[in-house]
Amino acid sequence: MTDSHDCEYRLDNQIGFLLRRAHQYASLVFQKHIPPASLTPPQFSALFVIYKNKDITQNKLGRMIDTDAATIQGIVKRLVERGYVERSLDETHRRKLKLRLSPAGLKTLMAAIPSAHHISEITLKELSKHERDQLLALLAKMVGRRDKTLQQG
Repeated sequence: MTDSHDCEYRLDNQIGFLLRRAHQYASLVFQKHIPPASLTPPQFSALFVIYKNKDITQNKLGRMIDTDAATIQGIVKRLVERGYVERSLDETHRRKLKLRLSPAGLKTLMAAIPSAHHISEITLKELSKHERDQLLALLAKMVGRRDKTLQQG
């Protein structure tokens, strides 16, 4: 075993460590600034994707926000319980459920979108415009952005 003073590994210079810390910071900013305060980042993402994709299936929603089946089921269940999302059977595929925003879900999402823009500004405030653009492009490339409908605007 080597002496800990000889180790050249630096935790604070590792991608996973920095991404986790950046995610924690972004989540904290989100929770502080999103109305209503009880809406989580995955719930916001789900509401937005449902808004952009009328009558989307739960399975496709999960794929679009990179969430496994069990997790998306819980997200959708909570959104339905809160009255933000309505489920209905797909007429052509009776085993599939279609999702759409309820009026309350649409109202909540529309109230949250301006805050979401503000949250991004707060989260990226230490970066120049060029650095922001670069970071977002690199992160999108890293995760392999698959669907342009996740973008705002």
